Amino acid sequence: MHSWAKRGMKAALLTGGMFILGAGIAQAGEAQVNPDAPTTPLGGKISIPVNFDNNAVGLPLVGKVDVPTFKRDFTVDVSSLMGGATAGMTADADAKKADRKAYGPNKKASKAEGGSDPFRSNKVDADLIIPIDVAGNAIAAGDNVEVENESTYSYNNPEVMVADGTHQGLAGNVVDADAVVPVQLTGNALAAVGSATTWNTSTTDVQSGSSVTTSGEEGSLSGNVVKPAIALPIQGSGNAISALAGVAEANNQSDISADVTGDAATTGEDGSGSGNIAHAPIALPVEVNNNALGGLVGTSDTNGTTSATAVANGDRDTNGLDSLVGGNVIQAPISADGVASGNSGGALGANTDSDSATESFSEAAGTTHTNGSESLGSGSVVDVPLAPSAQLIGNAAGWVVNADSYHEQSTTTGAGGNSYTLGDDSLASGLLPSTPVALPISAAGNSGGWIANTDAQVADQGTHGAGGFVGTRGNDSLLSGDAAQGSIALPVDVDGNAPGWIVNSDAVSTDSTTTHSGGEVSADDDDALGSGNAVSVPVAGPVGLFGNSGGWIAHTEAVAENCDTVIAGDDVKANGVDGGVSGNAVHTPVALPVQGFGNSLGWIVVGEADATNDTASTAGGDVTTDGTDGVITGVIGAGRVSGPVQLFGTGLGLTNNVEGTADNTTEVSTAGDNTTVGDNGGIAGDIVDAAVALPVQGFGDGIGAGGNYDGTATNTTSSVAGGDNVTSGVHGTANGTVASLPIAGTGQVFGDGVGFIANTSGVADNVTSSAAGGSTATNGVSSFLGGDIITAPLAPVVQGDGVAGSVGGTSDALAVGDAAAVAGGDYVTAGDNGSVSGVIAQVPVAVAGEVVGDAVSGLAVTDGTGSNAVTTVAGGTGVTSGAEGGGLSGVNALLPVAGEAAIFDLPIEVFGEAMAEGERATAVSAGDQAAALSLPVTDEALGGGLLKATELPSLSTLPKLPTTGGAARSAAPQLPNLGGLTGGLTKVLPAGQIGKLPKLPAAQVPTPGAQGRAFDAPALNTIDTSAVTGLVNGGGLVGGLGGLKG
Repeated sequence: MHSWAKRGMKAALLTGGMFILGAGIAQAGEAQVNPDAPTTPLGGKISIPVNFDNNAVGLPLVGKVDVPTFKRDFTVDVSSLMGGATAGMTADADAKKADRKAYGPNKKASKAEGGSDPFRSNKVDADLIIPIDVAGNAIAAGDNVEVENESTYSYNNPEVMVADGTHQGLAGNVVDADAVVPVQLTGNALAAVGSATTWNTSTTDVQSGSSVTTSGEEGSLSGNVVKPAIALPIQGSGNAISALAGVAEANNQSDISADVTGDAATTGEDGSGSGNIAHAPIALPVEVNNNALGGLVGTSDTNGTTSATAVANGDRDTNGLDSLVGGNVIQAPISADGVASGNSGGALGANTDSDSATESFSEAAGTTHTNGSESLGSGSVVDVPLAPSAQLIGNAAGWVVNADSYHEQSTTTGAGGNSYTLGDDSLASGLLPSTPVALPISAAGNSGGWIANTDAQVADQGTHGAGGFVGTRGNDSLLSGDAAQGSIALPVDVDGNAPGWIVNSDAVSTDSTTTHSGGEVSADDDDALGSGNAVSVPVAGPVGLFGNSGGWIAHTEAVAENCDTVIAGDDVKANGVDGGVSGNAVHTPVALPVQGFGNSLGWIVVGEADATNDTASTAGGDVTTDGTDGVITGVIGAGRVSGPVQLFGTGLGLTNNVEGTADNTTEVSTAGDNTTVGDNGGIAGDIVDAAVALPVQGFGDGIGAGGNYDGTATNTTSSVAGGDNVTSGVHGTANGTVASLPIAGTGQVFGDGVGFIANTSGVADNVTSSAAGGSTATNGVSSFLGGDIITAPLAPVVQGDGVAGSVGGTSDALAVGDAAAVAGGDYVTAGDNGSVSGVIAQVPVAVAGEVVGDAVSGLAVTDGTGSNAVTTVAGGTGVTSGAEGGGLSGVNALLPVAGEAAIFDLPIEVFGEAMAEGERATAVSAGDQAAALSLPVTDEALGGGLLKATELPSLSTLPKLPTTGGAARSAAPQLPNLGGLTGGLTKVLPAGQIGKLPKLPAAQVPTPGAQGRAFDAPALNTIDTSAVTGLVNGGGLVGGLGGLKG
C-alpha cells in the first residue's frame, strides 16, 4: 500500500478522535469560578481521572495503528453547582499522568466557630471517584498487532466531616455519601482476520472514605447521620476474544482496589429524634478477567493473574439515653462479588485456552454500639448484613469447540459484625432484629457442551461471613431489650461436573469453602414486661453438585474434591426473672446439606465420576434462660432439624457404560441443650422441644437399562439434633413442664445393583449415626401442673442394601452397614406435695425395616450380599415421685412400641440364577424394653429354599407307599410303606388319634382312566385336618416333605 494512503488513514483516525475529545474539554472549560459566591451546606466532588494509553489496532493495508494517548482528570465541585464559592469543571493539566500521589486527611467541614451558621451545621457531602484506565489493549481487525503496557494509578483522600447539633433543633445532621468506582480495562486482545497479542501490567488503587462526627444531644431532630458508602471496582483484563480466523493472545497481570472506609459517631442523648444513624456500606468487586472466547474458527489464548479488593468498613457509635426516638441504627452492610474469570469456550470451530489465577476480597465490616436506656423508641438496631457471591470461573464449554481452562480462585467476603445495645428502664427500646445472609454461589471447573472437546480444572478456596453477635438488655422495661436473628449460611456449588451432548469432556475441581452467618443472640432483663426475649432461626447448607459426569452421546470424566464448613447462628441466651412475658426463647436451627456428587449418568454415555466430600454443617447451639418468679417467662420453644440429603457414588441411566465412585464424610449438627428455670412462676420455665435427625441418602448403587452400571461408595455420616432438657417448676403453676418430640433415624439405599438387560454392580460401606434429643430433668414439687414430662421419642431406621435384581442381565451387590439411631433419653422429675405434677408420660417408638442381602433374578444372574448392624433406641427410663401429693402426681406412664421387619438372605428366581447372602444384627428397644414384634422373612424361614419357576416337585426321594387294596391289573403300581412320611406326621399329630381317623370309601374316589381305560385306585386312609395341629410351623410336614425338592 502506498505510504501516502497509510498516512491519510492514520491522520483521519487521529483527527476524529482529537476532535471529539477537544469538544468535550472545551465544553468543560466554559464553567467559571465565582469567588464571591455564598457558602453552601452542599459539598463534595465528582472526579474522573482518565488514562487512555498503549492501545493499538491492526488494520488491513495499514498495519498497526497506535490509538492516541489521553490522560486527564475531570473534576466537578458539587458546591459550585449550587452557586457556592467553588465552581466549575476542570481538566487538571497537572494530572496528565494517571498516577496521583496520596495526600493527608482533608477536613471537609467543621462546626462554625463564632458567628451564626444559617445552615445550623447541617451538612450534605457526596464524593464520587471514577478512575478509568484503558490501556494495553490490542485489536486485530484485518492485520496483526502487538502491544505492551505498564500503568499505575493511585488516589488516597480520606476525609473527616464534623458537625454539631447539640441543644438545637434540626441541626448537626449529616448526609455523607462516598463512592469509589475504579474501572480497569487493560491487557485485552481481540482478533478478527489477524493476530492480536498483548503484554500488560496494570495497578489501580483508590481510597476515598470519610468519617463523620456529630451530635444531637439535647436536640430535636438533630445529630442524625445518613452514610452510604460504595466501593465498586470494575475489572475487565486479560481477556482474549477471537473470530473469523483471528488469533488472540493475552498475557496479563492486573490489580485493582477501592476503599471507602469511614466511621459514624453521634449521640441523641436527652434529645428527640436525634442521634440516629443509617449506614449502608457496600463492597462489590466486579471481575471479568482472563477469559478465552472464540467463534468462527477463532483461536484464543490467555495467561494471567488478577486481584480485586473492595473495602467499605466502618463502625457505628451512638447513644439514645433518656431520649425519644434517639440513638437508633439502621445498617445494611453488603459484601459481595461478581466474578466471571478463567473461562474458556466458544462456538463454530473455536480453539480456546485459559490459564489464570484470581484473588477477590470484599469486606463491609464494622461494630455497632448504642444505648436506649430510660427512653422511648430509642437505642434499637436494625441489622441486615449480606454477603452474597456469584462466580463463574474456570469452566470450559461451547458448541463445536475445543476448549481448555485451568483456574485458581481465592475469595473472601465479610459483611457486618457484632451489635450491642441496651433498653433498661425503657419502652420499646433496645430492640435488635438481625438478618445476616451469607450466600456464595459458584459454578467452577465444569466441562461440557455440544459437539465439543473440553477440559476444565479449577482450585477454589473461599471464606464468607455475615453478621455476628447481637446483644441487648431490658431491665425494668416494657417491650424492650428483645433480640431476634434469622441467619442463613447457604453456599451453592456446581463444580467439576462434565455434562454434554456429543462431547468428550473432562472436569477436575478442588473446592474448600467456609461459610458463616450470624452468631450468639443474647437478651437479658429483670423485672420487665415483654422484654428480654430472644428468637434465633439459623439455617445452614450447603447445596452442591460436584464431580458428576454424564450427558447424551458423550464420553465424560469428572473428578472433584469438596470441603465445606458451614456455620449458622450460635447459642441463645435470655432472662425473664421476676418479669412478665419476658426471657422467653425461640430457637429453630436447621442444618440440611443437599448434595449430589460422584454420580455418572445419562443416555448413550461412557462416563466416569469420582468425588470426595468432607462436609460439616452446624446450626444453632445451647439455649439458656430463666423465668424464676415470673409469669410466662423463661419458656423455651425449640425446633431443630439435622440432615443430610445426598446422592453419591452411583452409576445410572439408559444404554450407558458408566461408573460412579464417591467417598463421603458428613457431619451435621443442630445440637444444643435447653436450660431454664420456672420456680415460683406461672407458665414459666417450660420447654417445648422437637428435634429431628434424619439422614436420607442413596449411594454406591448401579442402576440402569441396556449397558454397564457400577456404583461404589464409602459413607461416614453423623446427624445430631437437640440435647438435654433441664428445668425446674418448684412451687408454681404450669411451670417446669417439658414436652418433647425427638426423632432420630435413617433412610438409606446403598450397595445395590438393579438392572434391565444390563450389567450392574453396587458396592458400599456405610457407618451412620443419628441422635435426637437427650435426657430430661425437671422438678414439680409443691406445684400444680408442674414438672411434668410428656414425650414421644421416635427412632425409625429404614435401609435397603446389598440387593441385586435383574431382568435379562447380571447384577452384583455388596454392602456392609452399621447404623445407630438414638432418640430421647432418661427422664427424671418429682411431684411431691403437688397436684398433677411430676408426671411422666412416655410413648417411645423404635422400629427397624431392612431389605438386606437379597437377590432377584428373571432370566438373569444375580448375587446379593449384605451385612447389616442396626441399633435403634427410643426413650429410656423414667423416675418420679409423688409423695404427699394430690391426685395424678408422680405418675410414670410408659407405652413402648418396638418392632423390626426384615427381608434378607432371600433368593428369588424366575428362569434365572439368584444367589443371596444376608446377615443382620439388629437391636431395637423402646423405653428400655426390647422389641416385642419381629418379622424376619428369609429363605430359611420360608422352608430352606424356594422352588424355582422352572422346577416341579419330585417324588424320587420318597420311601415307597403301602397299598391296602388289590391291583386291578398286574401292571398297577406297587406302593410300598409310607415310611419316613408317617414318621414325620406322627411327631406332630396327637397321640392315639391316627387309628380313629375316618375312612374314605374307595367308590368315592374318582377313577378317570388313561385313554378311556378303567383305573383301579388303591384305597387310601383319610386324614381329618382338624386333628392335625402344628403341622406347618412345627416342621413335621415340611420335614417329611423335604425330599420333594428335586
